[in-house]
Amino acid sequence: MSNHANRAVVDETSAEKPDSNTSHYPNCLFLGGRGQLGKSFAARWFLERAREVGRAVRVADADHTNQTLRGFVSDAVSPPSADPVSVQGWLEDELASAAATNTSIIVDFGAGDQVIANLAREVTLVEAIKEIGLQPTAVYFIGADPDDVATVEMHLHSFAPTATIIAYARHVVARHVDPSVALRSLIERSNMLSALLDGDARLVPVPVLSCAHKLSERRVGFLDAMSGHGPEPLGPFDRQRVTTWWRAMETAFTPVLHWLP
Repeated sequence: MSNHANRAVVDETSAEKPDSNTSHYPNCLFLGGRGQLGKSFAARWFLERAREVGRAVRVADADHTNQTLRGFVSDAVSPPSADPVSVQGWLEDELASAAATNTSIIVDFGAGDQVIANLAREVTLVEAIKEIGLQPTAVYFIGADPDDVATVEMHLHSFAPTATIIAYARHVVARHVDPSVALRSLIERSNMLSALLDGDARLVPVPVLSCAHKLSERRVGFLDAMSGHGPEPLGPFDRQRVTTWWRAMETAFTPVLHWLP
């Protein structure tokens, strides 16, 4: 196992020196990985964090069969149908529109969509996104299952920009399993993942929010949850849990914040 990956596993941080170039905006942020790993949850945090400081960000929920984000983000857009050709055309139009309006865009493709792979066969996707004026970023989610890594490896064949984040979803790791040991095992089994982490990619262990299900059930955003707003406000202890989690997210993603919207 490489020294880079080993440091990431032992420390459970991605405490590499951040890139000094923080001008990567507007941003095109693709989320990938299997289901139930917290992609949509993280996307909501990326969005709220950016909009809180006044950045223009749009959300494209491309998973036509399971549009989780649209339940939380009222202005999220989605393709008119699940037809791959239609979705690809829709995606190209959304990216072009974001670039033309100097707006970052977060794209959630769900677990197994092949549109990115199909598009990557026709164009050099990273270069095409840069050419229209967006900074390409990928956030790929893994848990404790080897199939999580296999899915990410499939995505990497299609889209592997310099700004690639491997988000480790610790909430899916069984309580009796050491998260560091589980992560080490996954990386040791994947030459591609090890090589990726030896390069420019960054590993970010995602903090666990124990009351996350309450936010989902009540359709409440993080900022509203922390401030006690909404028709069913959280109690004081859960408000503190969300506040602590938000701060932990900022700390975890500090080395890659310049890659986010």
